[in-house]
Amino acid sequence: MGNSLMDGFRLFSGLTTCDYYAATSMTVVGATTKVCTTLDNGAQGTLVDGLIQKPYGKIYILLGINEIGFDVQTFIDYYSAMLDTIIAAQPDCDIYIMGITPVSAAKSSSGEVFNMTRITEYNTALRQLAADKGCYYMDLVAALAGPD
Repeated sequence: MGNSLMDGFRLFSGLTTCDYYAATSMTVVGATTKVCTTLDNGAQGTLVDGLIQKPYGKIYILLGINEIGFDVQTFIDYYSAMLDTIIAAQPDCDIYIMGITPVSAAKSSSGEVFNMTRITEYNTALRQLAADKGCYYMDLVAALAGPD
């Protein structure tokens, strides 16, 4: 579940046995409030509605870059509430919280919002949230960032 980055993963990864719930510009708040996906019964629902309509063994969540301008604690509070809903509906599921992806050095130095300092702050909070909720944290900066 996630934003356009997750949708891009769906389009280009070659993994076709997964259920994907993703939408362009999706946020943590939108995942629980924005009706944007067709559920298995044909009804319309939110991304979280999609995740809780049937049991899953693993759920991967990639959200955060679209709310990088939020106060970090506000973001984590919304994320925590969303996770509580998912965990209550999927108690036996392993949940993987994917950190926010890195940006280039050029992008990072060009503004006060989309920069590696903010991304690191958000990812530190996401790592702690994952630990607090019994979820796994996936460090995308370590996996994707190079020296620039």
